[in-house]
Amino acid sequence: MEEISLDMSVRATVIMIVTPGMAAEFLKKNGVNRPIRNTHVNGYAQVIREGGFKTTHQGLAFAFNGTLLDGQHRLLAIIKSGIAVEMMITTGLELDTFDSMDCGVTRKASDRVTFTKGVDRNAKLVAVSGGIHILISSRKVKYARNLVSAKVIRERYEEYKISIHTIMDEIFYKVPAEIKQSFINNRNVLAACVLYHHYHNGEGFEFASRLFHGAPSDGIDDPILVTRSYMTRKKPGPKEQMERLFWAMKAYHEGKKSKKPGKEKDPFFLQSEIVEEEIIEGVEGVENGSD
Repeated sequence: MEEISLDMSVRATVIMIVTPGMAAEFLKKNGVNRPIRNTHVNGYAQVIREGGFKTTHQGLAFAFNGTLLDGQHRLLAIIKSGIAVEMMITTGLELDTFDSMDCGVTRKASDRVTFTKGVDRNAKLVAVSGGIHILISSRKVKYARNLVSAKVIRERYEEYKISIHTIMDEIFYKVPAEIKQSFINNRNVLAACVLYHHYHNGEGFEFASRLFHGAPSDGIDDPILVTRSYMTRKKPGPKEQMERLFWAMKAYHEGKKSKKPGKEKDPFFLQSEIVEEEIIEGVEGVENGSD
């Protein structure tokens, strides 16, 4: 058991390095917080591992009697990651202070990261950059709003900037509203098209252009248009949607024809097993966020 030199009865705020051992001790006084959300814990832990956790006023809060009022998910993430982090700790609060915590609007990743002017366009770039990270990180973790940190979103954007803007500016935003299908707006579909373009430049551009616009066709057995038609008519769920897309990409790459869309679990242009049902729903990345 680690010794913790904090006088909980005194109202004060200090900055401390919180180790996994200290986190475990703090959690022994956790009695009034909401139920644990494991997706939040996983997300915070990943942010810590990636070095994206920052010291802010949103750290830990304790009542005068030592009861933990705020920070349970951060503490669990420290234990899960096994990494100590610097945190701001406030002590000596009244127990009813808990009623006023986490009542504000949670910041989305697009509130934290700015790539371009225009709220909607910036939000789309942030979402696609986060989706790219999910696809290439081989992470078998459940969807969490804080899955991808702002730091990593910026890094992925810089790494794939050329392909991101090629797919978004030269194809996506030029699709007429009357033919733009709902699946095209999916951040994971866009992220996969960006990666296809990144690894297979001209081929990826042609694939995305035909998938988004719906023409020209190589016939009724064209894998791109067969898949586009299926997604438009059947509106499959997130997991199947990506499997159909990966199949179309591979079939197009290999020059195969088919009158029916198939399924492929992994995109051929990435080497690892990356698509699990849990992570395919999207990313709404935040860094520290609310507890």
